[in-house]
Amino acid sequence: MTPISSNTFIKSLKKIWGLVLVLYSAPLLYGDYSLAKDAELRRHYLGVLGVQEVVEPVIDNEDRPLYEKIFPFFQNDAKRAIEMIKAGVRANSSAVFDYLLGYLQLQEGHADEAIRHFEQAIQKHPRFLRAQRGLSITLMQQQKWTEAIPHLLQVITLGGADGQSYGLLAYARLNEEAYSAALAAYRQARMFEPYDIQYKRGEVQCLLKVGAYAEARQNLEEMLGETPYDASLWMLQCNALLALGQSERALQNLQTLHDMGLATHESLVLLGNLYFNAGRVTIACDRYMEAEKMESFQEYGVIVQGIKMLMRMGEMDLAERLMVSMEQHKSVDQQPQVLTDLKYAKILLAFHRGEEKMSELENFVASNPLHGEAILTLAKKYRTLERNDEARFYLNLAEKLPEVKVEAWMELSRLALAARDNKEALRYLYKAEQSNPSETLRRYIDEVKALGR
Repeated sequence: MTPISSNTFIKSLKKIWGLVLVLYSAPLLYGDYSLAKDAELRRHYLGVLGVQEVVEPVIDNEDRPLYEKIFPFFQNDAKRAIEMIKAGVRANSSAVFDYLLGYLQLQEGHADEAIRHFEQAIQKHPRFLRAQRGLSITLMQQQKWTEAIPHLLQVITLGGADGQSYGLLAYARLNEEAYSAALAAYRQARMFEPYDIQYKRGEVQCLLKVGAYAEARQNLEEMLGETPYDASLWMLQCNALLALGQSERALQNLQTLHDMGLATHESLVLLGNLYFNAGRVTIACDRYMEAEKMESFQEYGVIVQGIKMLMRMGEMDLAERLMVSMEQHKSVDQQPQVLTDLKYAKILLAFHRGEEKMSELENFVASNPLHGEAILTLAKKYRTLERNDEARFYLNLAEKLPEVKVEAWMELSRLALAARDNKEALRYLYKAEQSNPSETLRRYIDEVKALGR
């Protein structure tokens, strides 16, 4: 599942700032309300301030001259405004000036300074709504999710609840992987802004994380009806469908995305996997090779696994076709592990075609002593050739590697049974059961026990 990109989020913050800063008009925040000459307006200002004084500090008569002096520079000369505020502000000046310094510093790209001034404004006036909002947004812009959350909650508590504040809170919770809390916040954000695509997308991501797959699928169907050309939404819906066990529907959706010309390398790889699981291996290979041609493709490990699966299925020509396709892409050279696995796959292909070259496999294992799959393959080949001492040596190496230890114990048990050492065979089988229990293995153990009676 793809999270909301930080770049998209930060771009949205720049737009949000236009909503955050409502510059203080002189009569509204001056302590002298006589500036509003009209009686009706004066009653209006008094009524507003009767509610807002708690969350908005007032500029008194002592601070008024400085405010009037700097006001013309707010929009066009932030540096000059900063210098004038710093030169003229007093220790007990209104928190408004600390807030304005924070905003202006942020305009100049000085986030740390902005945070410091917002914090000073809040220290002077703890219930300063705009300063709480400014600080929370700046912290979010710096991706300091944990630090931003208490200030976002303060914004909401102080009466600033809106789609923006709940949306930012949801995004912070999502980045903290607190998915239930993020989901609740996204739902609140959507109450204010029901058509915001980012809030819808965030809600869906949270629904997927908390396992509400049916609701996520339903929401995604609605979203795709509105924006059918958004590839990321198709991928999210595919995740929901797969979680609901509807793999055929997921395959159809991804094929539709492909037919619309909107496929990404991620969607093509997933589509290839689904075709593979459905037994349609030729189409799967076609999709893998389409994905390889995309500039951002790096998932060569998936292709190598597909090659191995094709060989196990006896599809040697298709396996070789994928190998040749991989070798044509220079980006493979930047992935040493993939190159190693590809070399091993070539050796396996030779074995499957009857062109056995034990020396190549032995040399490969010697050069890659931690390649568990290759060590296990070499041990099996030795056992097939009845070179049991050599087989046991490599199986003892393989059992020390977590990814193949269970299969190594199973092979060691077979060697022990061939030597009529049932006790030794059971010892390895018990190890395998302890690490990876299954009903099939339990029945096999019972059969081996019966042989010893």
